[in-house]
Amino acid sequence: MAHDYFKEFLIGNYILICIAIIMVANSIQKYKENKKNSIYIMLIMAVTMTLAISETLSDVLQYEVKTVFGTTLLSCINYVLRPLCILLFIMLSGEETKTKKFYFLLVPIILDIIVYILPLIPGCKGLVFCFSVSQEGDIYFTPANTPLRYMSHIISAIYLVYLTYRSISFLRLKHFNQAVAILFCDALVIASAMIETFWNDNGDIHILNHTIAISVVFYYLYLYTEKAKYDTLTGLFARFMYYSDLRKMDKTITGVVQLDMNGLKYYNDTYGHDAGDLALRTISQIILRCCSKNMYPYRLGGDEFIILVVNESKEKIDAFINQIKEEIAKTEYHCALGYAYRNSKNLSVQDLTRLAEAKMYQNKNEFYQNHPCFKRRKIDNPLSPTDHTLQ
Repeated sequence: MAHDYFKEFLIGNYILICIAIIMVANSIQKYKENKKNSIYIMLIMAVTMTLAISETLSDVLQYEVKTVFGTTLLSCINYVLRPLCILLFIMLSGEETKTKKFYFLLVPIILDIIVYILPLIPGCKGLVFCFSVSQEGDIYFTPANTPLRYMSHIISAIYLVYLTYRSISFLRLKHFNQAVAILFCDALVIASAMIETFWNDNGDIHILNHTIAISVVFYYLYLYTEKAKYDTLTGLFARFMYYSDLRKMDKTITGVVQLDMNGLKYYNDTYGHDAGDLALRTISQIILRCCSKNMYPYRLGGDEFIILVVNESKEKIDAFINQIKEEIAKTEYHCALGYAYRNSKNLSVQDLTRLAEAKMYQNKNEFYQNHPCFKRRKIDNPLSPTDHTLQ
């Protein structure tokens, strides 16, 4: 009979097992790159697999071995692991571990653990549920007539409501992609939790752990897709995102700012490439701090940066340029800047880019004339910046 249960476990959890192996292997490989995500993915896979194994063993102990304590113990573990899976997904998909919210989120699961310790204490069995032995020797489940019998469902509901609330908050912050990804996973988990709660009269439907595992895979694919949008070194949008956004935002772009670091080769040759990377990261962080919500910064490659400005006035762009200059002046680095403002719908973004680039190169050449120690050759302008018709 044990062989039949093992066979049933493998067939029923084949997809879950495959997902767990792939995700754990990938998390181990990516551990140094992103420790937080790797740890939570491995924990979720461990909990979902433990839940699947525990559910099968619980059936074995109840129907074959017929031991009350063993069946009760595994049932209590199952009731704790279900909300724990949801909590771990919350941690994976957010930043709660870095805030005080983390400790508040631990309170429900701690209460859940305390409640499901009670059935293991002889004098408290009737408070939550208990297993009894019939005259024929069969073990049967008896729920208590108290609210505590629903504790696992209540805690799961609390976490799901929080997950939904946080997703809506992301929408308000215009983190649209992240909000949609989490809401999709949230909907899957809510559906599976409702099926297990309201349409599981025989207790043989166990889909919550499978659903959470699938949600983790979906969210991981979302993270992978999002990560590809950003430049690894600087955290700015990558070059391919620039061309993609250029097509999508073409009609709403009101300004283009180009920025190029002066003397990157000097830093690389004199102090090493780590010093050059540090310079690029420092400048990128300044750009990110100075950008408003309608400004999109990209690293085109090397020491070249560009910012697309959407639906902002010339005064806002001027203020942004001045802020960038002030912040960079506080560092040991130097940058060439150029920008153009669209004051006519007939002007194309390509026109703005060419003018901003020309101004930037003029600024760069003036810098090298005044700082010959950087040993940079004069750069030819692709467009004369004396043409102010595009400003």
